[in-house]
Amino acid sequence: MRAIATPLRYPQHMQRDRLPYLLIPLAACIAILPLLLNGCSCGHDFDFHLLNWMEAARQFTHGNLHPHWAYTAAYNAGEPRFVFYPPLSWTLGAILTLLFPITATPILYTWLALTLSGLALHRLAREFTSPTAALVAAVLYTVNPYMLFTAYERTAYAELLATAFIPLLLHAILRQRVTIPRIAIPITLLWLTNAPAAVMSCYTLALLTLVRVATDLGTDPDTGPGPDADTDPGAPSYAVSSHRMGYSRHARTAVTETSGSIHKPGAPYLDSEMWASRASAIALATTSNARSQTPLSLTLNTIAGTALGLALAAFYLLPAAYERRYVQIAMAIIPNMRIQDNFLFHHTGDTLHDQVLHTASLLALILLATTLTALIISITKLRSPSKPQSQTPNPAPQKPSNPERQIPAGTNHQPSSLPKHDIVISTEATDSIIVRREVESPPHLVHIGNALLASLAILTITIALLLTPLTSILWNHTPELAFLQFPWRLLAILAAIMSLAVALAIRRTNLNPTISTAITIALAAALTSPAYALFHQSCDEEDTPTAREALFHSNRGTDPTDEYTPTTADNDSLAQTDPPYWLSEDPNAKAPTETQPAPAPTHLTLNPPTPEDLILNLRDYPAWHITDNGSLLATRDQRDDGLIAIHLPAGPARIAITYARTPDQTLGDAISLVSLAVLLFILRRNPSPSSPHPSS
Repeated sequence: MRAIATPLRYPQHMQRDRLPYLLIPLAACIAILPLLLNGCSCGHDFDFHLLNWMEAARQFTHGNLHPHWAYTAAYNAGEPRFVFYPPLSWTLGAILTLLFPITATPILYTWLALTLSGLALHRLAREFTSPTAALVAAVLYTVNPYMLFTAYERTAYAELLATAFIPLLLHAILRQRVTIPRIAIPITLLWLTNAPAAVMSCYTLALLTLVRVATDLGTDPDTGPGPDADTDPGAPSYAVSSHRMGYSRHARTAVTETSGSIHKPGAPYLDSEMWASRASAIALATTSNARSQTPLSLTLNTIAGTALGLALAAFYLLPAAYERRYVQIAMAIIPNMRIQDNFLFHHTGDTLHDQVLHTASLLALILLATTLTALIISITKLRSPSKPQSQTPNPAPQKPSNPERQIPAGTNHQPSSLPKHDIVISTEATDSIIVRREVESPPHLVHIGNALLASLAILTITIALLLTPLTSILWNHTPELAFLQFPWRLLAILAAIMSLAVALAIRRTNLNPTISTAITIALAAALTSPAYALFHQSCDEEDTPTAREALFHSNRGTDPTDEYTPTTADNDSLAQTDPPYWLSEDPNAKAPTETQPAPAPTHLTLNPPTPEDLILNLRDYPAWHITDNGSLLATRDQRDDGLIAIHLPAGPARIAITYARTPDQTLGDAISLVSLAVLLFILRRNPSPSSPHPSS
């Protein structure tokens, strides 16, 4: 009897691999369907972001691809908004504004942000769970209540986009090997998207690094995580690949001629062999014989990755940090915007503020309860023996004489190389031989150990405490935490933890594509419908996208932003109808009446008969470079409203006004360019960020 080995084709596996890239965008479509039918939700930050997008889009069309100054703000006097507000969200919004009608732009932006968030969470979850569990978790993250609260009620579009990068950072620190590029890239993206999200993500990274180092110090890298971990002996503390068990996806054999007792290609237990993603399988295969990463290496890579990520974002971070001294940045944490005013279920007496806080508090309880429940289920499963699961009952195979295995005569095979899965061998005769092995989990892993669950549990408990006044001392004394304003912003991180915890709780679930699709659509619809009913904000006539666009193009200007107002300016003294410029003998003179409002020109020619002061409808800021007949005008008169006032002698004057590149901007650009070269060098040296030998 001679065994015939024939390669299998796995159409069901290929279909399952592609399914998330169809169903996650579909779930995001379900989330925006109410917006498509009823129009945009005019949430708390809707006007601010819409004006940012139109302002940036206008400057893009004039060739300025990196704006710093918002000209229409402060009723055309302007403010350095783009110096301080991270560029990724308003750049994306500006591009969409240039390509689509303004009424569609917020909806498309929301869909993109939700889709990217779901795909990122899927990338995180598939490292530790089955494809079905990863898909369910990704859809849950895409349409979780806090995500839709951010999209519908708050319309905090930068924070919404930042949720796409939080799972990438969690993946970088929770995966088996921590590498510099995997840490650096999400750190950069977070800082370029939303500063509060970046701050809390960096502290999350620090906490998870400490937890990993603590757990790894108690683990012998040569013997594995210990008897309590749900891993094979010698597996790393977070995940283990089937390649460590001698499994290779390119070395499968199976039957092509079957009888009633033979499993056909695509049968559940054979399909389960294909659970591993290509990236995970290749990455973990290369580390199969490698010694586990030491705590020192993990720590150094995390620190280096964080430093590189900050350096990559230096073109934004350095000017924003340095030039804070020129604006009233403390206005971002006025009463009702302070940490102490926004702990769970706090009451300030401001009805609107307390309503939003009450909603956020209820969402926090829901997310915390779901996360803790999922973690308890995962821990329970970890400590109890599990049974194989499959989507359909398997036909009962004919028992071979040897229950362990039956190998054809003359076959040269070493038992130690057998994967721990069913292997079906066909012969030229009608007899069938089955070697039955245990099928318990997707082979790329991803057996879950105590260390991963401990990390998620500690992070969840920490977030729960940070939502209460018990941690006021941390909020008041930890650098930059005060600028989070709302402790419940941590729910963005908790939502990712919750989704991963749910995936771990159902990690052995394996459903066929039809059932997965039905569950995805049902879950998205079930969460979207109540969220839209509760969180949708109706638009007043003057707040619709069309009305805001008309206002933007009317030369009437828009409201100032308190925290971006220059320190020399007082918003209460600023008139709303100032002309582009006027001349007066008094530098504090008000603008003449019956003039049309407009921003200051960049060039003008004057010929005052007597010495006068030129007052520009432009707020003073160190970056403004003003010349008169080619000579720099360094002296400016101080006005209460912060407008630029310069003294002109009698006679012809050719005034040129430019926003000059400052030394901090030049230095930030240089650091980012050098850091980009370093990142490319690391990636070229190690073509995959999952390379088993990091660059440091």
